[in-house]
Amino acid sequence: MKQLITLTALLLTIISSFSQTQEQDRLTIQLAYQKQDSSKVDTSQLIKSYYTTNDLKKALQHIGLSEKLSTSLKYYKGTAEIKYYKALVYSKKDDYFNAYDNFNKSLQLFAFIKDSLGIAKVNNGIGLIEIKRGNFNRGLIYSLSTIDIFERRNLKIELGLAYNNLSEAYFNTKQFDKALDFNIKALQVREQLQDSVGIISSTKNIAQLYSMRKEHRRAIEYYEKTLRYLDEEKDKEIRGDVLPTIGTEYLKFNDIKNATTYLLQGLRLNKSINNKNGILKTYNSLANLNLKRNKIRLAETQLDKAFALTRQVDNETELLENYRLRITLYSTKRDYRKAFHWQNKYHDLKNKIEKENAVPIVIEDPLDFEMPINSISIPQDIYKNESESAKILKLYIYGLIVLLIILSAVLIGILLHKRSKKDNISRLKEKVKSFNNDYQVLLKKNKELEETNQVKDRLFSIVSHDLKDSITSIKAFLDLLKEDSISQEEFNDLIPELSENADSAAALLLNLLNWSKSQMQNLKPKPEQFNIQDV
Repeated sequence: MKQLITLTALLLTIISSFSQTQEQDRLTIQLAYQKQDSSKVDTSQLIKSYYTTNDLKKALQHIGLSEKLSTSLKYYKGTAEIKYYKALVYSKKDDYFNAYDNFNKSLQLFAFIKDSLGIAKVNNGIGLIEIKRGNFNRGLIYSLSTIDIFERRNLKIELGLAYNNLSEAYFNTKQFDKALDFNIKALQVREQLQDSVGIISSTKNIAQLYSMRKEHRRAIEYYEKTLRYLDEEKDKEIRGDVLPTIGTEYLKFNDIKNATTYLLQGLRLNKSINNKNGILKTYNSLANLNLKRNKIRLAETQLDKAFALTRQVDNETELLENYRLRITLYSTKRDYRKAFHWQNKYHDLKNKIEKENAVPIVIEDPLDFEMPINSISIPQDIYKNESESAKILKLYIYGLIVLLIILSAVLIGILLHKRSKKDNISRLKEKVKSFNNDYQVLLKKNKELEETNQVKDRLFSIVSHDLKDSITSIKAFLDLLKEDSISQEEFNDLIPELSENADSAAALLLNLLNWSKSQMQNLKPKPEQFNIQDV
């Protein structure tokens, strides 16, 4: 059944890709025979098509041709649309300077012609950049302002983008329930658009959010759904991440059999493609599995392998998990000193991660805020190039800003280094103090042991001397009787003394037995006063 679903998904992707290529060819021929007027700009869907299929190079080429035509015609609506897509392309290329520049010009044009849908599209694009740059609350404000108009007009591409923006912003501001809602909405839209890349991303995000809510069976359901959409050759790295994740989810409710299957598959795949992050994640999960199976030595080996990989890849989440599992490992082995050492490392790293991931307070209702859209009058020379002097001035300003940033970074680096050095010295003093305390405790215990040993030696010396006297006396009497050196009547007279010596030896042995028992059971004496005359 799984194979059938995977084959169906693959066929749909191929058909979709083939139909998009056919559509692009048809539009290219259609545009070649159109007149050079505004209708040619309007009917040019090639930019949108190339952007959707992620062919950014061809998208920019066609944008350049269309922009020249719309500029020569002074066709504002067409130019606004072209600059909007130009900004989206630059945003995908992570060129935020050019993306902002084109979004701003597009926004001015849409505001000038009072196109509310165009303004919404630009705001959604700006929201995407803000979220990618980590300004999540600002991104929320922009994206939420666009949802209503997109939903009313049923603009699926724009809706998919807006839902994805919102889900990412809500996730990064720790609003996980809202993040889940918008990921589900994004998935529904992307399934309608047959956007395989978007479907994989949304499905994986939903699985992760269910895992965070401790709904592990739902998480597994969506992770397995993600696997069905993946191409076995092209998406090996994503597959290498998902397989051990499913194994870890099964471990959450102690399904050892399924966990082992997925983890071993993940390890084989990640080793075959040398995906060090995937191998690290898998070794951590396998160590967790073996700790649950009480295979301590194997778990320790796997944790050591994972720890070695953390020095080659920057993955603080898996390093934190490695520390956590080591605490469990050494606690199980009753090596509490090592467990305490790894616990300190765990808490230091956890505090560092939490500090880095701290987000500003979330604005309760972003829709109460007005968007930064002003009615901007468009100057007649908006399409002319900037003068050379303005460009040189701009370069000087940017140079000064860069220099200030570098100087600020150097100063901050020096201050942080000093603070770090001070903190290290403080921690070192604390450790020395702790070691001194431990050393004093050990000295005290050593002294007590020596005193106990001396008492034991003296006690054995006294007891052995008394036992020797009693037993020697008894043996002497028996030898006399054996050699007929004394008569039966004389022996009978000596019996009371012989009995007394035997009683004395028995009492000594009993006392010695009680003393040894008290030493083995760590019994402590409880001294009390008594009258020695009575004894």
